[in-house]
Amino acid sequence: MPIQNKDTLAASVPTPPLGSTTLFTDAGLLRTKDDTGTVITLAAGGTVTSVGLTGTADIAVSGSPVTTSGAMAVSLSNTTVVAGVYSAANITVDAKGRITSAANGVGGGGSVTSVSVTTANGISGTVATPTTTPAITLTLGAITPTSVAATSFISASGDLTINGLGRRISGNFTDALVANRLLFQTSVVNGVTRGGIIPNGTGSTASFNAYDTSDPDNSSWISMFSGGVISGIQSGKNGVGILHPFFILVGSPTITSMQFDILGNSIFGGTAALATNATDRFPYLPTMAGTPIGIPATVADKSPVVVDTTNNKLYFYSTGAWRDSTTGGTVTTVSVTTANGVSGSVATASTTPAITLTLGAITPTSVSSTGDVSVETAGNGLKIKEGSNAKMGTATLVLGTLVVSTTAVTANSRIFLTAQSLGTSVPAALAVSARTAATSFTILSSDLTDTSVVAWMIVEPA
Repeated sequence: MPIQNKDTLAASVPTPPLGSTTLFTDAGLLRTKDDTGTVITLAAGGTVTSVGLTGTADIAVSGSPVTTSGAMAVSLSNTTVVAGVYSAANITVDAKGRITSAANGVGGGGSVTSVSVTTANGISGTVATPTTTPAITLTLGAITPTSVAATSFISASGDLTINGLGRRISGNFTDALVANRLLFQTSVVNGVTRGGIIPNGTGSTASFNAYDTSDPDNSSWISMFSGGVISGIQSGKNGVGILHPFFILVGSPTITSMQFDILGNSIFGGTAALATNATDRFPYLPTMAGTPIGIPATVADKSPVVVDTTNNKLYFYSTGAWRDSTTGGTVTTVSVTTANGVSGSVATASTTPAITLTLGAITPTSVSSTGDVSVETAGNGLKIKEGSNAKMGTATLVLGTLVVSTTAVTANSRIFLTAQSLGTSVPAALAVSARTAATSFTILSSDLTDTSVVAWMIVEPA
């Protein structure tokens, strides 16, 4: 394909003929002609004359720039760090991860010359060949801490031993909720929880004491104990502690089932105050065989109960004489106290009383029923009290309307209206046109001249 250069050839150089494939340059551009003879300018050539690459302190560049042909080289610049092996090295790394300085550490990575073990808190240890290849053996023995401060303490299989006198398990146990007290519970789900206090060896006593002050050496106490051939509950005092009566309480903190005062007297029933009232004391309950012997013919109230172990009887003093558990009492008088619509009378009250009770009219303040309310006798029905602020009444219309004042009306009240006597020649429709809860409601007639007497009743939905 020939190329003509009109820029450099003589003007006589002809323009390529129509339909030829000849290329020619004109004004520095490459052109040709299409089939219609139109000159077409081809795409202009590029303007890049050279290519270059710029390096940094870390990157070295050579062979740049390239103008026609050639090769450029890129290499990583050396740092000031001397290549080699460093012991216990101290190094500096820049933001690009390059090591910019390196130096041997103190000692230069010296060798171990000797190893020893210092132990405490129940840990013991030994070191074999401590100067060459040491082998350390550690052993955990008994731990004797001065305190354990943790929310959870687990001993897998061993005993928890507290050494020293007067040591305590302390914490805030003042919460009245049982769930927040110090409790013992088995780790077996649905298992039985058992606890105990056991002596060490034979011939000794195990006891659990409760003291009345924070100083056990000067306080009164009660103890549950077992040891030798005797087991029981005992009270006493230490130092200057004040001995208190011993109570067995059932059901109420103010009522005792049994109590023993500081003189050894016993009381069944009564209140805690009896322990300081000498007139209410009586001797410990004795057991005996046969009838009571040596007991006064008459005694005061709150007399003792004597157990007859031979005849299986209880002897007690009542109404001026000693009686046993098989002796029946004699009725001396009977009376009837009535209330709530019940009336009664007693015939032959001192010998063989016959009590007659009669149920009269009952006037409850309210009646609630989950079933129907049925009036079974003809002629009986519902009666509602009328009056101020009532649920039922009558009203006389004035010009076809009237405001009825009653606090019994509510926002949900169902109000029933019926004309009792006509104030018009033709009955008119009646309606409740307005209401104010706890204040009033308005009756409106369809006849604005209506003066009828209207009965109204308020019923509340259940």
